[in-house]
Amino acid sequence: YTRAAREGIQVAVVCEDYPGSQISRENFADIQRAIGRLVDELPEEGFTPRLVESCWTKGAAIKVRHNELTKDWLAARVPTLVAWEGSRLKMVGLDALPTYKRVVVWFLSPVETRSCTSCGSVS
Repeated sequence: YTRAAREGIQVAVVCEDYPGSQISRENFADIQRAIGRLVDELPEEGFTPRLVESCWTKGAAIKVRHNELTKDWLAARVPTLVAWEGSRLKMVGLDALPTYKRVVVWFLSPVETRSCTSCGSVS
């Protein structure tokens, strides 16, 4: 499984105006169910999409596909997929998602105003 996921084709299903609108955790579940319905409608014989893994991150549904045929099949269906009322989705590469970098910053504490008890000067 790990090798297949690593070697799979990764794509993201996002809202049409992403990143303005993002997929919520609930919408992610709706997308999963809608794709399941698409698969259920396929004939028993012939093409079978191979979906290796799915996850939700950065307001997108990340899908790992086993092969190019599955990617093409999904790309043709995502724009017409009705996952929830009013949903308008598209499929993009992972490079379309924002990248986040963690930064550690140290802020010095504010300088305190002190009076010298010996001479009365303020520092």
